[in-house]
Amino acid sequence: MADTDSITLSQDDINLVLKTVRKENAAHDKADALLGIGLSQSDLDKLFNGKPEFIAQEKPAPLSPEDKRAAKIAERKARAAALLAKVNAESPKRLYAIYGTVLLPGAQVSKLAPGSTLELDRSPETAADIMLDDKVIARGFLETKDGHCSVRITETLRI
Repeated sequence: MADTDSITLSQDDINLVLKTVRKENAAHDKADALLGIGLSQSDLDKLFNGKPEFIAQEKPAPLSPEDKRAAKIAERKARAAALLAKVNAESPKRLYAIYGTVLLPGAQVSKLAPGSTLELDRSPETAADIMLDDKVIARGFLETKDGHCSVRITETLRI
């Protein structure tokens, strides 16, 4: 159900990822400047694993400074997207099961008391919406399992 096109992170998560990417990029830039080389990690892996296709390849034509910059930016964006996807996949998400809603005037809300009944906008046979970040991601029916209220998922929607 996870989709890398929809990533939800807190501002602290984003700041941490950006700080990490900037730190890695600075270290790579410094190492490249000191050594005077610009091999990618995959090139280094091929070289040290002794794969002959690395040695047999012709050198590509030199890139213009603009192309080098664009390639470096694209690589950094790809690394940042992969890191964001990993952080998003590992971070906990709070899901909500919405069985129905009702719109009440403030005066009626303040009069709610134990024993009050709210008429929801759905029939009892309608599936509950499972929501993540104000988006419906699934639907299901209420059940009880091990003494707890639960929702049996009957439909998943693309996030």
